[in-house]
Amino acid sequence: MGRHYYFLLISVFLLFRLQADAQKKYSFSQAKMGSEMIITVDAIDTTGLSKSIFEAYQLTDDLVKIFSDYDPDSELNKVNLAPAHKPIKISSEMMILLAMSQDAFRQSGGAFDITLGKLTKAWRRTKATGIITHPDTLSWYKLYTGSHQFTIHPPENVLIKMNNQFDFDLGGIAKGYIADKVSKFLNASGWERHLIDAGGDMVAGDPPTGSCGWKIALELPNKNEVLQRVLCIKNQAVATSGSTYQHYIVGHETYSHIIQPKSGLGISKTDNVTVIAPTGADADWLATACSVLSWQKSKSLIKQFPSSTLIVTLTEVKNRDHRFAGKKIKFLK
Repeated sequence: MGRHYYFLLISVFLLFRLQADAQKKYSFSQAKMGSEMIITVDAIDTTGLSKSIFEAYQLTDDLVKIFSDYDPDSELNKVNLAPAHKPIKISSEMMILLAMSQDAFRQSGGAFDITLGKLTKAWRRTKATGIITHPDTLSWYKLYTGSHQFTIHPPENVLIKMNNQFDFDLGGIAKGYIADKVSKFLNASGWERHLIDAGGDMVAGDPPTGSCGWKIALELPNKNEVLQRVLCIKNQAVATSGSTYQHYIVGHETYSHIIQPKSGLGISKTDNVTVIAPTGADADWLATACSVLSWQKSKSLIKQFPSSTLIVTLTEVKNRDHRFAGKKIKFLK
């Protein structure tokens, strides 16, 4: 009996090894939302995978058609052009994101604000032309910002704008939300082991076979170098905000694409902020808000989300200072 049991154990072990060896990662990439959207799936049997990936990217296109302010025919741009004080019928997806954004505005004390669209477009014009928007114009735009500029009525999917002096900009939350939707679709389609990289907004499903999770390289910019640390996440999301890649320079000042609601200008600090959160939407807007807020206020905000983690890279100090708020995490070597 002992010998047969021994051979049985060997057979089970070999079968497990064969299954583990057969498990592979398959990556797909398409240009979406101004960057590459990469979907990686860990699977043994790939029957139906191509169809699911095609549908996942189709879902992405459908949602971009709703939330993009670059597409003149998007639902968002039609809403921006719609008259004030009249009910505007909107899609259920738009209603969900507007409701989430109002909550984020309140929780962040106004640091995350989707009514900054005109200020965002002013930043883009300056970056493209080098011509700075007049301070009086920025002051006018700032007068008409804040979540009180619109009301939503979820049962009827109706939006009412209080005036026509502002534009919506969903750039600080939509990408994470879309990655969440794609992740849910892949789970429902039987591809639970996946990672979605939506231009730096990461949403992870179950971990790859035999791994702690999906390994994500985190860049920590310093004045003289860019360090890399590796996170290992599963069923979580990661988003990073900062001025490293999107900014313009006037004199000796760097202005990020992230708008500071109080000044109407892009933030000028060079800290990079990374947030790990349960959902892509939360990670996305929290990273944006914590880029705007001071270190202390960022800590207070993250404490409202016990399952989230904040990583701030302070590049202005003489010595590197990577600060954490929320639960403790470990970097992989």
